[in-house]
Amino acid sequence: MSIRPATVAGALLAASASLTLLPTTATAAASTTSVEKGVVIECSGQVGGRSVYVSLYENSRYVNVVQVNVGDDGASREVHDIVRAGRVRAAVRIGDSTARVTGVVRLTGRPTRVHDEQDDAGQHIVSDGTHRALATRLRLSLNGDKARLTCDNAFRYRLRVTRTDVV
Repeated sequence: MSIRPATVAGALLAASASLTLLPTTATAAASTTSVEKGVVIECSGQVGGRSVYVSLYENSRYVNVVQVNVGDDGASREVHDIVRAGRVRAAVRIGDSTARVTGVVRLTGRPTRVHDEQDDAGQHIVSDGTHRALATRLRLSLNGDKARLTCDNAFRYRLRVTRTDVV
């Protein structure tokens, strides 16, 4: 049996036509956009001869977290509010003691535009918005000792965050 060129060409044409009937567009990746507002305050100091690190994080959409490390000991916890009307009040239990962070913050300077892109936990995350510096006067109290904190990284943020699933 001989194969005629017209038959092969017809078969190829029919095969390619059936392939074009299959879906040709990729499924669009799911994405969500939200507005997130809050504060980031990171401080250090010395109390009772030990180094201190304090992180205060507020986010209008997710959890607020207080973290205090004193020497090799530390703790963190979720809280309702950290900064209210310019006043800072936060506490965590470290062993048998309570570490308290108190003081005041105020906005300073002009807002700075920010843009950030990163991949995390199977998502591509794009953040656009502003940061505005905070002037701080904070202290840490622990077991009767008090220490003034130096906060090198303190700002209020407002961001539009788009999270897109990486396919």
